[in-house]
Amino acid sequence: TLVWTDFPALESYVMHPKLFRIAHRICLQGRIKNASTLHAELSEALLKLWRVRIGHPNLKMPNYKKGLKNGVGLEEFNVFAAVDAEAPVAVDSSKAEDLGDIRRVAYGHDISGLLFAAYAGQIKNTLHLASKEALERSLCAAIVNAPEMAEEHLFVRMRSWASGECSGVV
Repeated sequence: TLVWTDFPALESYVMHPKLFRIAHRICLQGRIKNASTLHAELSEALLKLWRVRIGHPNLKMPNYKKGLKNGVGLEEFNVFAAVDAEAPVAVDSSKAEDLGDIRRVAYGHDISGLLFAAYAGQIKNTLHLASKEALERSLCAAIVNAPEMAEEHLFVRMRSWASGECSGVV
C-alpha cells in the first residue's frame, strides 16, 4: 500500500494547532511551556529549516542543538548554526503564521529533533522518552487516535476507499 500524505510526512499532522494541543497534553504532559507558545516557537524553527531545504534538498540531518542559544528553548533558533554554513537559504521574511498551514513545511524528524534538542532534560528525566525517535513515535501515537484526524482530507479519502466507496487512486 502506498500512502501519499498532504504534507511532507504523517508526523506533520501533529503541527495542526488542535492536534498539537493533544500531543502536548499526552506526550509532553503539559510540562514544556504552554501549547500555544511552544507551537508558535516550533513553527518558526520549522519554517527556517524548510527555507534551507528549498535550495538544499539533500540536506544532512541538522545539528539542532547547535542552533539553540544557550542550548535550551526554541525562541531564537539559529538555522545557520544548525546546518552546513554553505547551505543556500530562500530569502523570505514572512513569519510561520503568514505561511498558513505550517504542516506544509514541517518534517517529522525536524519536529521531534527540535523538541528533543531544546528540552532533552525534561523529556528524558520527567517524561521518560530516551531519544528523539521515541518522542517522534509518541507524538504520532498521540494523534493517530485523535478524533480530529478523522476530519483530515487524507483520512476521509482513505476511509472512503477502504469502505469501497471509491476505487482507483485516492
